[in-house]
Amino acid sequence: CEACFDGVVAPIEGAVQWAQNGHYYLVVNEEVTWSEARSAAEALGGHLATIGSAAENLFVKSLAPEIGLALGGYQPGGPEPAGGWAWVTGEPWTYTAWNSAEPNDSGGAEDYLQMIGSTGLWNDMGTTSAMPYVVEFPSGFFDDCNGNGLPDACDVESGTSTDCDGDG
Repeated sequence: CEACFDGVVAPIEGAVQWAQNGHYYLVVNEEVTWSEARSAAEALGGHLATIGSAAENLFVKSLAPEIGLALGGYQPGGPEPAGGWAWVTGEPWTYTAWNSAEPNDSGGAEDYLQMIGSTGLWNDMGTTSAMPYVVEFPSGFFDDCNGNGLPDACDVESGTSTDCDGDG
């Protein structure tokens, strides 16, 4: 876990907390494919951002208002173009902000979610499309209750602290 944070005292530089859910969001301005973004987000201890409301969508858009961003939505199956969408976390797919005529599965292979920077509306994108992405970290992820400069999750993982309240 310490390697994951490269010795940085939490939260990770540039991560912004949204008061409504306590989660932190980090825009990574590196153009990679959706699959690469998912792996990188998980390596940091988070996940690609998931959107559950118009307010959250607006907040995430405000982090990078002019660039398109990969989000944590994907289409593992279901009727094209709009069926079977899911979040990487497994949470319910209840809110959408599709751009006009989207999702459209253009070319027959658009199974990943992109936020359009200029509008904040969504587009389905292909496997090889590359763009920046947003990592979401759960509330409490960066807590450092013992003041040692490492998030509590790292202390628990390394065995230097016990998970007294059982929250992981």
